[in-house]
Amino acid sequence: MNEAKAITFLRGLLHSPATTRDDGKPDPGWCCNEQSVVSSLAFAICGQKAFLSSGSLMLGDSASRLIYGIDPHWFIIVSGFGVFDSSVTSDGIEGIPLAFADRYPQLAVCGGEHTPTKDEFAAALRESGKRSLAWYSSTKMSFPGRNTVEWTSSTPLGDWLTARYGSQVGIWSKAAWVTADILRGGPSPAGSDRETLWDFTISTPDRNEAVLSACSKLTNET
Repeated sequence: MNEAKAITFLRGLLHSPATTRDDGKPDPGWCCNEQSVVSSLAFAICGQKAFLSSGSLMLGDSASRLIYGIDPHWFIIVSGFGVFDSSVTSDGIEGIPLAFADRYPQLAVCGGEHTPTKDEFAAALRESGKRSLAWYSSTKMSFPGRNTVEWTSSTPLGDWLTARYGSQVGIWSKAAWVTADILRGGPSPAGSDRETLWDFTISTPDRNEAVLSACSKLTNET
């Protein structure tokens, strides 16, 4: 699958200006929640079972010796393959594909339910022999389905989408369908700015029922 072009599309479509959250923590505008929703549906369309995962992410590199904790964080785990996270940005990394080793030979990725301490993270980074490490900790996992398709984002991106298009109904399925086409080797939409990409995506046919059918085939939902 053409993960590189799909990640470029997702990052262009799903981002917001950096800001500060209500709790005082910085929000880099990665839109990881929206990216996990769209990518999980896209992989389902492609016939790949993916889990929507929420938890945290710890990032660090041996050059700067800085360790960053992102909590909460959303990503997907594709069954049999590993983590796919189009939103993450760190140390020259712009999205982590399933085949990350080819694109980022300097990167190690690990994960599980355990959230590491900084000492545990530093030890794992040293043992990896790599320059950078991304450690994903998952506290909740679920298959995409009707709740995913009908989800309404309350983030700054979600507010922007509602203001621009009047509603979020059907938009995640449309975005997932375009992403799936790119994953399967189809062309990427023209343009790179968020407005142009969304205008194109919104102009495509309604895909809710087709996407729900794809999810049901993988999860035996009714």
